[in-house]
Amino acid sequence: MKLFKFLIIFMFIMSIAVFTIGCNKEEKTKIENQGETETLYEVKESTTTVSNASETEMIRLTLYFPDKEAMYLLAEERDVAKTKAPAEAAIEELIKGPKEERHIAVIPVRTELNGINIEDETAYVDFNEEFKTNYRLGSAAETMTVYSIVNTLTEFSTIKKVKFLVNGESFEIEGSNFDFKIQEFSRNEDLIKEN
Repeated sequence: MKLFKFLIIFMFIMSIAVFTIGCNKEEKTKIENQGETETLYEVKESTTTVSNASETEMIRLTLYFPDKEAMYLLAEERDVAKTKAPAEAAIEELIKGPKEERHIAVIPVRTELNGINIEDETAYVDFNEEFKTNYRLGSAAETMTVYSIVNTLTEFSTIKKVKFLVNGESFEIEGSNFDFKIQEFSRNEDLIKEN
């Protein structure tokens, strides 16, 4: 008799335990399903963001970087978000450096663009002091630096010449082959090599 009572109590406890575990599992499934719903919603939101970003109007810029021998300038096309100041965007991209392996960076390190002012088809390109301080001397290095900038800017129909400034002022670089104080630079097609 005692054994019979013990079995009934044991079965009762077991059925409660099974029922409780089943309920917990069902709640857990609901929570996991809610998590999946939230995740799907987040993915959907980010997809929308991506599609909105892809709708941003882009412009294509042609930049010029030296080849590894510093003998020629090679064109590199780059797509950037449309801007009211595409000439400034082009110089900012030059400062970032090339993306193609056979092109080399040419803008002096830590150079920043203060701005570009275009008057009578001349672009006055204003750099910070680092352009002058870190400028590399030597015929090839100077030619590549200057004409990388000049040929990039003269891709724009509104620019025929380029004048360099540092912090809004004309400047000189001792030992340079160029006279930045007075010189305005025109495009040099002879330096461009077809890719």
